[in-house]
Amino acid sequence: MKKLILLIISLVQLFIGILGLWIVLSPNEPITMEIMDKIGAVEIRKLLIIALGYVTLVGLGIFLRSLFKKTTVNQLVIYESKTNHLSVSRSAVEKSLEKAIVSNYDVSNIEVSVKLFKKSKSAKIKLTGIYLEENDIDQLERQIADKLKGNLSCMLNIGTKKVFVHLMPYKKGDKLSIV
Repeated sequence: MKKLILLIISLVQLFIGILGLWIVLSPNEPITMEIMDKIGAVEIRKLLIIALGYVTLVGLGIFLRSLFKKTTVNQLVIYESKTNHLSVSRSAVEKSLEKAIVSNYDVSNIEVSVKLFKKSKSAKIKLTGIYLEENDIDQLERQIADKLKGNLSCMLNIGTKKVFVHLMPYKKGDKLSIV
């Protein structure tokens, strides 16, 4: 529904921008001559061209973004037959990934954000947290990313597009949440 509304708004904006540019840039039209006689100044005409060009470019940008933006969903169907289907919610995926990391690694203050893509049945994952030990964080981030990919593909048959893992080392005074 959002996509349709954005498409309509962008098409109206494109129409207004192109129509306005056509009126301002075609000097032999009677409407243009009447409008330019009322406006009068050449500087105002230049500002009008710049403003209408900006409106047209913004409308074109919104139009293209609404056409080509990938659709994310809150419920992803992971199995479907003629009579039944099984779906999983975005929050359930986030909680399961959070619990999998907490049970295997010494990481606290975990925040997991998942975007589920309907067409490709895949996910984009972003995880942040605080690592409690002082070992190689880069290696641990790679291990956690592999663990997240494995959990999604093994348990839920969901592919992963991208996995972002960012861990910060624990510093004295950091508040920790225990899960």
